Amino acid sequence: MDPVDSFKVLLAETIEAREKNSERETNQSDPLEGLYNGIFDQPVKKLKRERKYPINPEEGLELEQSDTITKLVTEFFRASSAVGNTGEIINYIVGLLRPSWQRICLILSLFGALITDSPTTYGLLLGLGGDISNPSSVLQPALSVPIPAIFEYLTAQLNISCPELWNGILSFMIIIIRQYPHAMIEISFLATDIIKNILKQIESLKDNLTKTELDCVKKGKEVIDIFLVGKDCGGVGCVSHYQIIEQIHELYGPPVRGQFIKVHWTLENFINELSQRRRRLAFLMIPPDAAWPLVSHYSRPHEHIDFSKLEGYQLFQYDYEQFTKEGQATSHVSKFRDMFFQRAPIEEVEAMIKDVKPTSVGLEPIRAALFTKIHDVIKLVQINSNFSELRQESSLNEEMKNTLIPENLDFWELIIELGDQLYGLVASEYVKYEEVLQEFHHMVYPKNGENFTSRQNTLSKDNTLIWLLLQLFHIERIGNEIIAKDLGSDERLFSMLIQLYNDQQIVSVDAFNLRDLSLQCAIGHQGQAIRDRNSLKSRYPQLVSALSHYPMLNDLLKYFQNVYKSNVAAHDLFKELPIQETIKIAIISQLKQNAVADTLYVHSVPNRLMDIGILGFPETKFAQGGNVSYKLCDFININNKHRLEQLIYKMMLGDKLTFNFPAEEQKITCVSPYTLDVVYKIVYSAPWSLELMVKTILEKFKKFDKLLKSHAESNSKTESLPEQSLRWQHTILQLFCHRFLRFLKYSSKAPDLLHYIKHSVSYLDHRQTYRDAEMFAIHIMMMQTDIKFIKSIEDPKRDNPTWFSESELLARYMIFTLARLIKFRGLDNMKLETIHELLRNIYVQPLEWSVTTLNYFPEPLHSFFLQQEESAKVPSVSDKDINAVLSIGNLFKLVMDEKLASEDEASLQEYYSKLENQSIFLCSLWKIGCYSKSLNPDMMSTLRKVLLQFPPSRMATYTTVLIDFIIEKIDNDSSSPSIEVCYKMLEELIWRYQILAFEHVLFALIRGQREKNTTAFKILDFLLFKSEEYSGRVNYFISLGFTHRYWIEDDHHDKLMKYLERYPEYFQYEAYAMGGFDEYEAVAKKLDPPLTATNMPIYYTSAIRKSLPILDLVIGRLIEFSETEMLARLLDEFGQIYRFHQTPLSFVRELLCYYYSAPTLRDSAICSKLIKLLDFDEYDFANELLNYGTNELLFSGLFDSSYFEKVFHKLANHMEPQKCAPKTNTKLPERHFQEIPNPVVRALHITCVEILATPVSSQDIVKYTLEIILMNGRMHAAVQPIVLHAIGLLYSFLPTKEFVDKMFDEMLVLIQTDPHLGEFSQPCNISGCDPLLSRTYHNRSHFQSIDPLQQFLSPNSEQPFSTMFPYIFNDYRSNLHNFGTNAANSFLTFIHSLLHYSNIEVVQDFLAKLLMINGIKTDIQLLYLCALVGPLIYRFENNILFIQTFLRTFIQHLNEVTLNMKLEECGDSTLALEQIYDFLHYVKPIIVSDMFINGLIRLLKLPVQNRLRL
Repeated sequence: MDPVDSFKVLLAETIEAREKNSERETNQSDPLEGLYNGIFDQPVKKLKRERKYPINPEEGLELEQSDTITKLVTEFFRASSAVGNTGEIINYIVGLLRPSWQRICLILSLFGALITDSPTTYGLLLGLGGDISNPSSVLQPALSVPIPAIFEYLTAQLNISCPELWNGILSFMIIIIRQYPHAMIEISFLATDIIKNILKQIESLKDNLTKTELDCVKKGKEVIDIFLVGKDCGGVGCVSHYQIIEQIHELYGPPVRGQFIKVHWTLENFINELSQRRRRLAFLMIPPDAAWPLVSHYSRPHEHIDFSKLEGYQLFQYDYEQFTKEGQATSHVSKFRDMFFQRAPIEEVEAMIKDVKPTSVGLEPIRAALFTKIHDVIKLVQINSNFSELRQESSLNEEMKNTLIPENLDFWELIIELGDQLYGLVASEYVKYEEVLQEFHHMVYPKNGENFTSRQNTLSKDNTLIWLLLQLFHIERIGNEIIAKDLGSDERLFSMLIQLYNDQQIVSVDAFNLRDLSLQCAIGHQGQAIRDRNSLKSRYPQLVSALSHYPMLNDLLKYFQNVYKSNVAAHDLFKELPIQETIKIAIISQLKQNAVADTLYVHSVPNRLMDIGILGFPETKFAQGGNVSYKLCDFININNKHRLEQLIYKMMLGDKLTFNFPAEEQKITCVSPYTLDVVYKIVYSAPWSLELMVKTILEKFKKFDKLLKSHAESNSKTESLPEQSLRWQHTILQLFCHRFLRFLKYSSKAPDLLHYIKHSVSYLDHRQTYRDAEMFAIHIMMMQTDIKFIKSIEDPKRDNPTWFSESELLARYMIFTLARLIKFRGLDNMKLETIHELLRNIYVQPLEWSVTTLNYFPEPLHSFFLQQEESAKVPSVSDKDINAVLSIGNLFKLVMDEKLASEDEASLQEYYSKLENQSIFLCSLWKIGCYSKSLNPDMMSTLRKVLLQFPPSRMATYTTVLIDFIIEKIDNDSSSPSIEVCYKMLEELIWRYQILAFEHVLFALIRGQREKNTTAFKILDFLLFKSEEYSGRVNYFISLGFTHRYWIEDDHHDKLMKYLERYPEYFQYEAYAMGGFDEYEAVAKKLDPPLTATNMPIYYTSAIRKSLPILDLVIGRLIEFSETEMLARLLDEFGQIYRFHQTPLSFVRELLCYYYSAPTLRDSAICSKLIKLLDFDEYDFANELLNYGTNELLFSGLFDSSYFEKVFHKLANHMEPQKCAPKTNTKLPERHFQEIPNPVVRALHITCVEILATPVSSQDIVKYTLEIILMNGRMHAAVQPIVLHAIGLLYSFLPTKEFVDKMFDEMLVLIQTDPHLGEFSQPCNISGCDPLLSRTYHNRSHFQSIDPLQQFLSPNSEQPFSTMFPYIFNDYRSNLHNFGTNAANSFLTFIHSLLHYSNIEVVQDFLAKLLMINGIKTDIQLLYLCALVGPLIYRFENNILFIQTFLRTFIQHLNEVTLNMKLEECGDSTLALEQIYDFLHYVKPIIVSDMFINGLIRLLKLPVQNRLRL
């Protein structure tokens, strides 16, 4: 017979015989019983082995060791050898399992024997098999039956509905594990599956259990106990709680409020324990107080990560969702809400939409966030308005004459912002009109079944809602289709609109015609689409009161026609309009589709030529259309803004400039400055809806930049670029550089802007336009706030390998920018090689830096430039070099005022036409001037011929060569002229002949390449203070009454032309021949050589404005070299022009941060003067700081803890979207025109200044901060979570060394000294499942669900445990509401906020600080370290070395703590240790990859080591 069949027959007969004799005791043997009696055993031994097998389940499973089993084992291996594997036979055996106890016992005994290594079995096998070397031997194939294989087969057979099988299999597992200790290790990979199967089977039971079922449950829980903690098996388990936590959601589905709800009552304790452990672990990995506001423009990539999508964080998905629902974590809705509140650019919002749209939530988060903001803003206005008190009766004519305007009109800027955002989203089809109307209706009339909270948030009827909807009427797709179709049918949407109307608002004391006539305007706008208009009142009785005001619209329409449209050619028609007139025109804009926009366009760009204006040069003429006040641009409706901007772009700012005048009048060459004013005013007012136009202009700007490169590479010297294109580029450059910087700085395009002019700064040969391009490049670098800029410019795919090969000015400004950004924002995991490569590609040669300047550079810039120190030294120009070039073309003759012959001039021009010869020319010119102590105007024609060959992009570099030469000669050559001659020569070169640019000379003096030089500072002192040239220009500029709030200035152009009349500026070296712009045209015709380029219009530029970015550097150098006296004088004399700085607040804040450690800034007088650079009417500074800026000596004592407490709370208030951040002072400008339109970022900058400018040391500020964090200063009460988040955000913006590092030091002190952290947590007896009570439960409500980790105290424990422990690791908000706040928890919440907003370098410093900690003595301190580091792990996904280093130190601390703990007296574990174990199991992938950590674990105390079998 085949061995397989033989085995099957034998097994079947044995089972049959056992089952037949199951009900009686018999003396008969089984067929094989005693077959081999006496062969191997003595009779006594034989009797001992022939014990009776169990015949009843109650007797329990006892694995049989008989000859019957031995024979079956032998036949099993023969059969297995025949088929070549054991699996097939085992599978057959398992298939024989039935609910028969004898059958079960026999089969399980067989399995037990198969995995047994007892002498009896092998003795039998050897006796039968003979020689092992014999191929026929049963041992030859080396077939084996591993324990895991048996367990895996048996697990699949577990069925709690068959108690015999269930108890038999589980008993078998217990016996094997206890009999073979190595089995626990071998089955570890199966343990979680076995436990899952056990739990699944128990869950299939009904609530009412029989005693048998209850016994089955006990047996299952006994196995779980063994697998988890090795109960009665040596105390070593093979699976962790964490491993089960990872799996149980597959059985129970998603938890509800952190708990699984469909759990059998017998498992509630166990499953609740796992849920509690998971939630506690979630608290360690995702802080429960993580509602960190997203800061638009300053957010980091990790802030946009969805934790639930991170690998390894899916386990906490439902906990994170719960945190989000409770408002304790960020969500897509909260992020969109922050973006709307902070006026984020629409492109930033669209980037997040792309991330959200593919998810299950779709676009719902953006809609929810938008409607929440609308609700909050309208609620704010309602609270601050008086709609209940009626105003005095007035006639219709009086109402028309005196437009109703509320006192709180400042709030309307929030509504304008809402309208723009709503219009942009609807126009982009992210939100539908019907959805908006439906949601507005629900705000006023809640849905049925909404909860109490929703009903509490209900709005009163408000006409603002109608005004917002009215903006959408003007979108053609909506007005002509959706609304018109509705009005032509059932009027469902129109009916809902009418229900929003509040007829009380227009008759209240805070009536506002623009808002309260919105419904009437909507009816008028759609008048033709309304069916049966005569019966409108009868269909909608609530319209009776509204339509009574409708005649006012007809009167306003006639008024607009007669007063404005008929007089559209009047230059001052829309200039400085009273607010009443502005509102009247705004009402017409929402009544008639394009009427106002078309009128304003004709006014700005007249269709017939009248007055002609001049923009600096005679040929720069423009049609002098009218100006438009910024208030009118604000209040007209969104569509008219859109329409007006489109008209201007199409006709004036498109591919070329076009002017619609008769041919004989084509003298107009330039766009009107008043037209440009309209452009920026409208874009600032409606950035979302007009974003596309700005984007289009930028793209065309970029195309022209590429055209410049193509033109330069083609070596086309005869053909020039089209004049119209050059003029277009110049116009846009002026507009961007002087009016659009604030807009561009906080646009999503900001980091990439340098790519739009990267070729212009190299190849642009129009000297006047190049100066604007150069200034724009400087401003682009100056405006950068994020390292996205670094990632943008390091792009290896860029066209030019070197960014600024021609201009040392731009190259050094770039490096200053990188130093500032890296110092403030870090590198965000950018590779060091990448930064080094970028630094090498900024300029064509290494740049030399003074050690003093380098000391303020961050790493890696500091070390990089130190290494390049020797190679960066450039040899100076010698007298020998000068004498050599003076002989070329007999240039030396100019010293004797002789005129050069034409052939000499030709020779001179030919020599200097080569780039390599040009840099020394200015030095030779200087030498010529030194001999005669002046420059003769007669020589200028000759010099001009040479200078015009020099590329404009190299003039800044050539200027640095000259200045270095001058300083070298004065310092080292005793024969050189006196310094007074130097002063005079520089005045002539800069101001009289305008060969050198003033800003280039300033830069050359302070560019950072030399240590403190007396001569350089003397020259600087002369140019800024002693010479009347620059100071005279500044004083005259100020006297003209320019305002730094340029949007309110309707006569800026007239003032600028007055300035240029007195101080004309030239760009083609023609200044020597000019007496002013009046005679320019006549003199220009006689120039030799003639003008090489067409002069471009001067819209905004002047030497004053161009000097400001360089003065920023001057102030920096003066701080570095402790030139306190000169710095104070500069701030005093030129402080006023800093009001015209494009970003004064940012400049002051960055200066204070960058140079905080400089001794100069520790001088309170200097800080006070720096503060005065700012207009206090522009910013919401604390009164103490304002007073300090006025009298620093008198008020320096006001900066105590109460001051900082007030400052922190003020910042927190500005961070809450629901508060909407309205104006705190009517003097403040409109938020869209402020330097920083984002209220959070603006408040953050203001707070930084309020902190850093005080005469308080950083150590004291940290001390005051800790008082507020831990006890709220004088109030001795905990602060709200938003305050902690605000302080964390603020500290991430403060100097790291002086503030953040000190705060980390305080953290170490707290860990070591806090009394609650110095206690031990509660001891606990850990088991897999709690023992069941003896009785049967018929109702699950009898079973109270408790926290299973709150176990009974060990009666032998003498160690006191912490009562504060649960509150230390609880969420801060819960502690606050339950009077459970404590220092450790508060500090933990603050540190999480600080690290969340900080760059990765700060986080690395934090981990390095933790490595330095000593004195860890308790398990709570250990857990506190886990809570500090847990939320940071995901940020080191690509660099786990920092986490590994921390874990090494942590395991050592764990060893020290547990060695001193009497674990046996506290139930082998504590509450804190259990959480630590779960944490370490969570980071298992990091641990197993580090052999050093694994070695440390093997040194731990055995009970701890057993729990960490990773």
